[in-house]
Amino acid sequence: PEWTTHHYVADMIATAMNRALDELASDLAAVDLARHAPCRAPLKRKSALECEDVPWQDTEHQALAASASMMVCKPQTASYADASKYTQLQATPRSPTLPADRSWRLYEDRVGKPGWITETISSSWISFDLEVNKWSPTMRVDYLRSYENLGQVEVKLSQMARGYMLDGFWNSTSSQTDSWRIIVDAPIDSDRIKRDGTTSSDPNRIFGFGYNSRSERHVTLQMRLRSGPKFKIINIITC
Repeated sequence: PEWTTHHYVADMIATAMNRALDELASDLAAVDLARHAPCRAPLKRKSALECEDVPWQDTEHQALAASASMMVCKPQTASYADASKYTQLQATPRSPTLPADRSWRLYEDRVGKPGWITETISSSWISFDLEVNKWSPTMRVDYLRSYENLGQVEVKLSQMARGYMLDGFWNSTSSQTDSWRIIVDAPIDSDRIKRDGTTSSDPNRIFGFGYNSRSERHVTLQMRLRSGPKFKIINIITC
C-alpha cells in the first residue's frame, strides 16, 4: 500500500489507544475520589463511586503524557491550559493569540481546571500558531464535553473560508475531556462544512484541512463560538 494508507491505519490505531487511556484515567480518578475524599461542595454524589464532576487527578496527567508519546509522529508543538504540563511533558510553552474583544479567556471555571473558555458568540477567533510534521501532520484538540451548558465552536485553519463544527454537548451524564484528531493534509469534508454538520457525532471519521504540509509546516488553528452558552479548550497538540 501507499504511505497514505499506512498513515491512516496507524492513526486509527493510535486514536483508539488514546481513547482507551482517557477512559482508564477517568475511571481511576473517579474510584480514587470516592474512596479517599467526599464530594466537594457544590458537587453532589451520584452513586457510591461517582460525583457529578470529578476533579483532575495525577492519572489524567499520566494518560496525557502516554497518549502524546503514542501519536503517530513526534509532537511538534503543544498548547496546554494547565501550564504545569509543560514541565511534566518537557514541552516548550506556546500560548494562543486571544481576541481583542475578550470573547476567549484563560481561567479556571472550576478549581484546578484551567482552560481557554468562551461564553460569547463572536466573529472574533482564538488563534493557535502551530507547527506540524512534514510527512504525517496530525493535530489533536482536547476539549470539555458535558450533558449541559456547552455549545458548538467553528474550527478551521486561517486560510479556510469556513470550518467544521465541534460540539461540546453529549448524552453521557458526565463532564470529561474528549479529544478530536485531525489529519491536517487529508481532504476537507466540504459537504459537512456546507451543512454545518458536527464532527463529534462521527468520531471515527477522518477529518482533514487539505493543507500542504510539505511546502509549509506552520499552521494557524482558529476557533469561535457559533452556538450555545460556552466552550472550553484544554490542550492542542500537533505533530
